[in-house]
Amino acid sequence: MEAFTVALRAIFHPWRGGPRFPYDRVFLISVGVLALAGIVYALLPSNEPPQAKASIEWVQGLTVGFSSQGSYDPDGHIVSYYWDFGDGAMSQEPNPQHTYGGQDDYLVVLTVTDNDGATSEYVIDVYLAPETLLDLVITEVWYQSYGTDENRVYYRKENRGQAEAGPSLTFLYFGDEPIDKLKLGEARVGRLLPGQSESGDFADLMLADNQVSRLLVCADGENRILESDEDNNCVLYQWHRLRARPVWPESISPQSLSPGRSPSQRVASP
Repeated sequence: MEAFTVALRAIFHPWRGGPRFPYDRVFLISVGVLALAGIVYALLPSNEPPQAKASIEWVQGLTVGFSSQGSYDPDGHIVSYYWDFGDGAMSQEPNPQHTYGGQDDYLVVLTVTDNDGATSEYVIDVYLAPETLLDLVITEVWYQSYGTDENRVYYRKENRGQAEAGPSLTFLYFGDEPIDKLKLGEARVGRLLPGQSESGDFADLMLADNQVSRLLVCADGENRILESDEDNNCVLYQWHRLRARPVWPESISPQSLSPGRSPSQRVASP
């Protein structure tokens, strides 16, 4: 107030015959000008800051997908997004994805700026823990003959991973590879905790007498379940069979599999 009064005094001070204003009038003028400025400022619309919102959309290994959905500006629009991923990397995309260098705890900050320059931040904690997966393997395969029509193939399936396995299907194929081969049957196994195993069996489908028969037993032959090791699912079993020709149960139609990854094989002999 005092500085403004001094300025008005300088403006209205007699200069080259200019008009004289008493100091009390100068003070009243300064008060009036300030009041008018306050009224004008109050009537002018003020800018409301934007509201930032960040979230994790998906995680795959060390790669994380982020989203800024929910961020908005109540009286304008957002003009820029700035992500700090907590490991020295940044992005200006609204919905970026970022691959981290290792498993750790990261603080991610999203800063949004509106069309008037106001900003807002949102912080999320990203914790990348070691991924634990199940691992289903066939540990044993054996053949048992009970008579002409009662021969069966038995197997034992074990979960050697670190996570619980839900109900799964075991597949039996004719041949060496489950690629474009005949799937003879499938058997359902219940939940398996890490280290647990369960046995199952298939009806035997026989070939000619004194010929070597090759059957492939796969813990997850069609790769329906995500495992820590996808290449140890199958065991190849071979032995001399008893009957003169293949016998296909009417309930199981031979079918070709879609091309896919060929699992490695371990040979189990009776």
